[in-house]
Amino acid sequence: MSNGNYWGTKKGLIYLLFQRILWIIIVIFISVSTIVFVQADNESFLRSNNRTTDLKIGQQVYDQNCVVCHGPNGDGNGKEAHRFETKPGNFTRGEYKFKSTYPGSLPFSSDLYHSITNGVRGTAMLAQLHLTDEQRWAVVEYIKTFSGRFEGKAISMNEAIVVPDPPGRTTELISSGGQLYRDAGCVKCHGESGKGDGPSANELRDSQGNSVLMPDLTKMPRKMGDKPEDIYRLLVTGMEGTPMPSYYDVLDESQLWAVVYYLESIVAGRRENCMGMMGRMMDMVGEECIGMQIDMPAARARMMGRRGPGMMRNMGRE
Repeated sequence: MSNGNYWGTKKGLIYLLFQRILWIIIVIFISVSTIVFVQADNESFLRSNNRTTDLKIGQQVYDQNCVVCHGPNGDGNGKEAHRFETKPGNFTRGEYKFKSTYPGSLPFSSDLYHSITNGVRGTAMLAQLHLTDEQRWAVVEYIKTFSGRFEGKAISMNEAIVVPDPPGRTTELISSGGQLYRDAGCVKCHGESGKGDGPSANELRDSQGNSVLMPDLTKMPRKMGDKPEDIYRLLVTGMEGTPMPSYYDVLDESQLWAVVYYLESIVAGRRENCMGMMGRMMDMVGEECIGMQIDMPAARARMMGRRGPGMMRNMGRE
């Protein structure tokens, strides 16, 4: 073996050894810190079996996990909010970007639960997998108390957006979707190629006057979800409090699906990971890396890929 090949092989082995050592350190750290977190922060919730205390539980969960970004009054002005380009939601306005109800309707509680459980990709809002189902539902009810829009309101299932069965995907339908994308004025904000570089992109503001960061539609993952039905639903409901309108009264079902297929056709790859090797290992993108620094309980849960604090105990019983 030549000296060049020898040293090349040796460097490769050293790199692999370094990766394995790094993984061992991460696993040890996660295992120890997760157990401590579960026992220290969640034990009081696990002991509670009084369903009438949901709002109290919700407030405790909010104060421990949400207040740092969304603020004590739910107005999105937490002490860490200044760090983000995508500002935390202002719950006092009762405006929700991601929901499964028609324009102008309040979201279902399950919509809020979905955002808490899954997070919002590319933002500092991480999936709250360290919380139990009871805690997530409780904090949903508490969050709703910040806005008077929810007071005494029962949301009918008639408000649920019904996503119809998709038509067969054809080149003609994709081409039609591209034309509709241009005719509907999407290029003004999203740009000709969907990269978020339209002529109006830098001028956009949300309902509170904050700058709106336009997404690159050619890269995954997307905030609203990557499934075709996620895109269809967003086109119908729009994004409350943002310049993204609803196309419910503008496009019919076949046209909506055409736009969905077109948007899928322009995807060119995945967003670049943040934070180097760690970001690649955990598939972190955008401001998720900042979220990992702020929300350590959610970060640990993401590292472990677990679903709630009971898992560590259950593992010991198996």
